[in-house]
Amino acid sequence: MCRLVIAGIAPEVRIVDLVHGIRGVRAGATLLRQSLPFAPTTAVHLAVVDPGVGTQRRAVVIQTNAGALLVGPDNGLLPPAADALGGAVAAHELTEERYQLAPLSSTFHGRDVFAPAAAHLALGVTPEAFGPAVDIGDLVRLRPAHVDVSTGKLTADVLRVDWYGNLQLAATDVDLATADFGDELSVSNGAESFDARLGRTFADGEPGALVVYIDSGGHVAVACNGSSARELLGDPAAVTITS
Repeated sequence: MCRLVIAGIAPEVRIVDLVHGIRGVRAGATLLRQSLPFAPTTAVHLAVVDPGVGTQRRAVVIQTNAGALLVGPDNGLLPPAADALGGAVAAHELTEERYQLAPLSSTFHGRDVFAPAAAHLALGVTPEAFGPAVDIGDLVRLRPAHVDVSTGKLTADVLRVDWYGNLQLAATDVDLATADFGDELSVSNGAESFDARLGRTFADGEPGALVVYIDSGGHVAVACNGSSARELLGDPAAVTITS
């Protein structure tokens, strides 16, 4: 429906879908931060992971130093991507009703607020036209993800789980080097522990077994060769890896 709204306002605008069905604001923020540096610098990015829709949370457009515009809820989703694009240089609240659909739904601002804003921005409407300026220092930011690392042990928050059931952790390649693991590992979800191997590819683990590796975003991740790490580990907020 958001694509239909954009097509109705700006039919010549090219739309590229990044992903759908993201579970959680932190997961969305992580994916945006890792992905948007590969996009054209003049792009308008629409992102909606919005559990606070209909409340007092703000709807915003953020201008980045790289030139891209970010449209979405002010709930921590957008600032990491803005940082990856050289930082935010300005932000405006989306309050101008002529750039919204009416009647305005209380639970579908993606369709009624964010998609129209993104379409009008793509047509050249300036961010200032959408509403009052927002101090970029007042934009909501998520709490920093937790990482605790020492020789032979690494505990980290889970940032997101992808469609294949791979768990991306807040820890990075630097943290993995600090842990100085051997090849044989144990991965714990806080309730159970599972054998794993340190590897570079999914196939470095035995079929059906866990492998710990550095993913394409530079983060420590846990996968299951030919299956889903999520099916084994569930949905833990954090995991602990030991050797």
